[in-house]
Amino acid sequence: MTTFDAETFAFLSSVKDPVLEDGATRIRLLDMMETLEAPHPYGILQWLQMAEFRAFAFDNLRVYCVKTWAGYKTQVHPLWIFLLLGRFIATMLGQEKFECAVGGNRYQCPRPEEEKMELEYRYDEWAYETDDVSIDMPYEYGDLLN
Repeated sequence: MTTFDAETFAFLSSVKDPVLEDGATRIRLLDMMETLEAPHPYGILQWLQMAEFRAFAFDNLRVYCVKTWAGYKTQVHPLWIFLLLGRFIATMLGQEKFECAVGGNRYQCPRPEEEKMELEYRYDEWAYETDDVSIDMPYEYGDLLN
C-alpha cells in the first residue's frame, strides 16, 4: 500500500499536467495506482493535519480544510477525499478509471451513483470493524485497569 505522507502530497502537488511520457514521475504514479488502498478514516484525518495535503487538496481536489480548535476538518466524507485522490492520479496518467481497495475488496472507480453509496457503506462498515477503540472497554476490562 502506498503511504500517503507529507512527501507524497508534496510530490503530487508538483505534478501539474498529465504525465503521458515514460519517466520517474509516471512510474511513481503507476505504483500508487496499483497499490491504492483506502486508509482508515483516522488516517485521512491525519492527512488533514499536513500542510502539504491541505495545499494539494485545495488546489487539485477542491476540498476545503477548515481549522478548528481540535485541528483541521472538512465537510467531505473521508471516502470521497480518497476517491478524488484516486481520480486525480488516474487523470495525471491519462486514464479514465482506476481500481482501489477498501478493506481488502477491490473496486472499479468511478462507479454509478448507487454503487458509490454501496461503496461508502462498505467503507464505513470496514472502518467501524477495524476501529479498535471501544467505548465499553473500560467496563469490560475494568479489573485490568485497577
